Amino acid sequence: MRVLARQEADRIAIDFDIEPGMDIIQRVGDALGVVGEEAVLIALNVDFRNTVVYTSASIPAKPYDETRLMNAWGALIDKRYGTATGHPLAEAVTMEEADRHTYLDPDAVDYDAIERSASGQDKYCVYGGYWAPITYIAQMLLGMDRYMMLFYDDPDLLCFVLDRITDIALEVNKRIFKRLGTKMQVFFMGDDYGTQQDLLTSPEQWRTYIKPRLKRLVDFALDSGYLVQFHSCGSISELIPDFVDLGVSCMNPMQVAARGMDPQSLKSRFGDVMSFNGGIDTQDLLPFGTPEDVRQAVIKTLEIMSPGGGYILGPSQSFLPEVPTGNILAIYKAADQFIGSSRRAT
Repeated sequence: MRVLARQEADRIAIDFDIEPGMDIIQRVGDALGVVGEEAVLIALNVDFRNTVVYTSASIPAKPYDETRLMNAWGALIDKRYGTATGHPLAEAVTMEEADRHTYLDPDAVDYDAIERSASGQDKYCVYGGYWAPITYIAQMLLGMDRYMMLFYDDPDLLCFVLDRITDIALEVNKRIFKRLGTKMQVFFMGDDYGTQQDLLTSPEQWRTYIKPRLKRLVDFALDSGYLVQFHSCGSISELIPDFVDLGVSCMNPMQVAARGMDPQSLKSRFGDVMSFNGGIDTQDLLPFGTPEDVRQAVIKTLEIMSPGGGYILGPSQSFLPEVPTGNILAIYKAADQFIGSSRRAT
């Protein structure tokens, strides 16, 4: 919590990020000689526990055909890759048509499971909340091409869909926050706004259409007593002042291979107003580098980002199967080395 407040702490804050359903926990556990996710997190000195994944997992999808599921928003999802391949609002041309669609029912969320996931985690900083509302859901319902075109062709229809999604996300969060109370400390949500080189939309479009709806969710979390950590992939440095204005405390995942997202630039430009989580490159370094490459990158990142607080060590995206186990472990070994050398220096 001190790190999130951009204050010096007694050691490096450490996070761990995987996509659900991967074999990574088992691989890392085998290498460490422990069994299960919690044992892995303890062995790696991870300071955070994440109930967000339980929120997503608690909303059931239904079988649709041999290759696809229908999720709770009514989109068709590829079983293998988890991507939307059927967009129920792709042909909607009026708000009446969009209104007739069956959206996520907040009652469908398993709030009991979410509450159980936060129980007994009082030693850790706990993330909670409904993940990836607003543009992620809009793109899933409309299809990416239709979503992008509506900014120009029919902004009123786009606003109707965005407002419907935001209303539902806010209701789900109200129920989650009521259940978790002081069992969680950080509202953690994501919505991807960047590409490798720039923003997905113009800054003006983002500020007109996205920021006011995002503000509703962030304001409710702040009013409920939580800090806010926000995830967005890509080159988003241009929007960081907007996130500061919204009251966001920490940005994730620090996709350092994207334009304008290198640690030195982020620290020098925003280190006094924003904390950062992530930054160990999953695009090139972790899948293709050696453990020594990883060790050097971690030490360099910590030397840049950790002074004065405001940095949480973790990957720049979720660990995926192509990342060797040795490279994952190298991150956390390097953190131990950095902590040890820092203490010897003082």
